[in-house]
Amino acid sequence: MIVKIKRIYRKTVKFGQNTVFPLLLWLVMILQLAFPQYAVAAGSTNELDIASASNKGTWDYNIALPTVNDRPAVRTVYISVTAYNSVPGQTDTTPCHTASGLELCERAVEDIIATNYLNLNFGTHVRFPDLFGDKLFRVEDRMNARYSDRVDIWMKDVPTARKFGKKYTRMEILY
Repeated sequence: MIVKIKRIYRKTVKFGQNTVFPLLLWLVMILQLAFPQYAVAAGSTNELDIASASNKGTWDYNIALPTVNDRPAVRTVYISVTAYNSVPGQTDTTPCHTASGLELCERAVEDIIATNYLNLNFGTHVRFPDLFGDKLFRVEDRMNARYSDRVDIWMKDVPTARKFGKKYTRMEILY
């Protein structure tokens, strides 16, 4: 890695007459890679942003992001909805892992769905307003190829999934 940096630096020095400018350019790039929170704070014009980013060398991860619930549905469809669990009989050889790589058993939150419908991308948000109101679900898993017109909601325990059964309901796709 250091050899590559030296080669690129030599090419940069040959390109320009002054050796100070390339040296400063490389120094800034290395500092931005090593300390990205300070680079973001330095680009900010708000004193509060600078103070929060440089506070004890830590980054504030509690920044409020916009919610998805406020967005209108891009598409509304009627579809069959069933439930599934992380058991080998209902999944593949890795029952706790989704097709996108999410660990369901450790996370244990019932907001993940599996579907092949319209080849929805992983991370797509959907709602089932008639069944769950404004609760958001994310596409993180796939189903067997023969089920192209169905959605499976992941549930923690088998009795709850059996009680849920199969329902035909409205699904709002939020993308």
